[in-house]
Amino acid sequence: MLDQAWIFKKNGAVLWSRSLVAIKGPPGGFLGGSIVNHLIRTVLLEEKAGAAQATLDKHICKWALSNELPGVVFVLVYNKGVFHNLTYVDDFLLRLKEDFLAHFTSARLSAAVGKVEYDARFTKILAAVEARARALKRGGSGARGGGRPPLIPPGGGGGLLLPSPRRRMVEDQEGGDTDAGSSSEDEDEAGRGGGGTDDDNPETEETMTEDDEEKLAAARARLAARRAGGGRGKNRRSTAKTGGTAASMGAGNSSDKAVVEGGGGGGGKLGVGKKKTTWHDGTGRVSKSAMEALDRSKRVESPNSSKEDIQNAALREMQATYLPSTGEVPQWEEDDAPHFLEDSTPSSTSSSTSSSSFFSKLFAQVTGNAVLSSTDLDPILEEMRTILITKNVASEIAHDIIDSVRSSLVGQKLPSLTRVKTVVREALEKAIVRVLTPKKSTDILREVMGAKAEGRPYTIVFVGINGVGKSTSLSKICYYLKRHGLKVLIAACDTFRSGAVEQLKVHARCLEVELFDKGYHKDPAAVAKDAIKEGREGGYDVVLVDTAGRMQNKEPLMRALAKLVSDNEPDLVLFVGEALVGNDGIDQLSMFNRALANYSPPGKMHQIDGIMLTKFDTVDEKVGAALSMSYKTGQPIMFVGTGQKYTHLKKLNVNMILNCLFR
Repeated sequence: MLDQAWIFKKNGAVLWSRSLVAIKGPPGGFLGGSIVNHLIRTVLLEEKAGAAQATLDKHICKWALSNELPGVVFVLVYNKGVFHNLTYVDDFLLRLKEDFLAHFTSARLSAAVGKVEYDARFTKILAAVEARARALKRGGSGARGGGRPPLIPPGGGGGLLLPSPRRRMVEDQEGGDTDAGSSSEDEDEAGRGGGGTDDDNPETEETMTEDDEEKLAAARARLAARRAGGGRGKNRRSTAKTGGTAASMGAGNSSDKAVVEGGGGGGGKLGVGKKKTTWHDGTGRVSKSAMEALDRSKRVESPNSSKEDIQNAALREMQATYLPSTGEVPQWEEDDAPHFLEDSTPSSTSSSTSSSSFFSKLFAQVTGNAVLSSTDLDPILEEMRTILITKNVASEIAHDIIDSVRSSLVGQKLPSLTRVKTVVREALEKAIVRVLTPKKSTDILREVMGAKAEGRPYTIVFVGINGVGKSTSLSKICYYLKRHGLKVLIAACDTFRSGAVEQLKVHARCLEVELFDKGYHKDPAAVAKDAIKEGREGGYDVVLVDTAGRMQNKEPLMRALAKLVSDNEPDLVLFVGEALVGNDGIDQLSMFNRALANYSPPGKMHQIDGIMLTKFDTVDEKVGAALSMSYKTGQPIMFVGTGQKYTHLKKLNVNMILNCLFR
């Protein structure tokens, strides 16, 4: 049975509701105090209405929209654990929408300021669809009408009724014997197994040149050598116990010479296998020699150079690379010229015509006061979806946003002389702006001052996969905070990667800030806790926690990250990702978020709070990663990195994203 039903206007006014079962929310509670308010804030206002279904905690919400004035939303809620898939929900939702809109006029709904009387009609429709669902269940699949066609032929034969090409394929598989000793690739390479069938083909003999015959003979020779050696690939590397030279294989072809890997006293240089890499995840013991190998700060590369000389040289190199030039203005202080989507005026030249805006090229001008339908919008929206994907928006995100725009437009009545182009453009702009506009404050400076008033440091944890630039991004934000007069402590919690601590040491010296580290092979969560304690006792305003890069599918490392976050309760968990990625970035972000949820202790879950995109200066107009990541998590893009220097950091400009997506 259903748990709840809601009918409300798009402006938020509730027209009618029925609660059949009280719904208990998650430990943290639903946003706004109820499941429907949570649905509005996290789904409908996030341009995810096109899916028509969402799972919130233990419940499934399904909805339908009416875009005719005043705009009405119909929502049904049921428990997914008790009724995983109510068969009548979709039918009931459709009937409810049709009956409600037929019973109440648009004028009455527009004027309504409170709830309307609809209980009796709702109960009658619900009883009817439930009775029909029970009848269908008792009658089996045949009562549903239409069913799937039988797989047994009408004549009573025992075989499957398959289309003729598939039937022939099945017969071939059942009747034909295959040669298990040869591969299809070998057969193709050697001219069908070297059996001479190509030579017996008159067409082959007429068209084959001398060069082709030589290649065919060489391929057959290689195949024969492989079969004689016991198979393909496995035994091509032969081990020689005594000295000597490798025997040539395959008609003198140098690429097929055997590789000698064993020892021996012969004259040739013997191949050496790759040395096995030992990975340490922080759980086992590490030998003293391994610890010394990891610590590069104690090494002296030249007998004539002291440790101090080497560190000073590294510092000078870092300063030249990362510090700004004299008089250089940080990019976060630069004013971005606002960019808005505007209709371009075509000129008489062909070059001007070819550079006209995306929308003017895409849409045909349609006028009148007709009601928009899916048939009118689908060709336009499909082309828009393609444009979004080419701008690096993840395909699933582009699909969802387009569905949301379609849902908001179908059924709308166009005023006289209003262009479809204008209506669709405005709907898409509003959708993207709603996704990219932060739902909470992104002013880190104000948040830091709030934490300072409480007598504690503001803590930021940087997370992400390997190689995206977490340490450099941390250093940029450190420079940003230091420029605003804040005292910053960096915590080196990447105790896994060789050289990670030394890299941060050089950044800290370059930035003239303190670094807290305990070396390698330590528990990152414990190091972070001690660093935060040091920050509180030392009067620091901000503690920046660097973590080891990890792939999103490595469970032990993701558990360690969840432990670090849950144990230390940072103010901000910042995901660092590349602006270059599309679908891969969504996968990384989703799995990091899921790991932080799944591996955290009950009641201490803390997921990603914000996103920083690196290499934003390299993507040109392909800025879709910003839209994809913000849409997926509902979290804001806090900063974007636009270069290598510490000053190459700025806030995201929503109008710039719009301009890049559609120009």
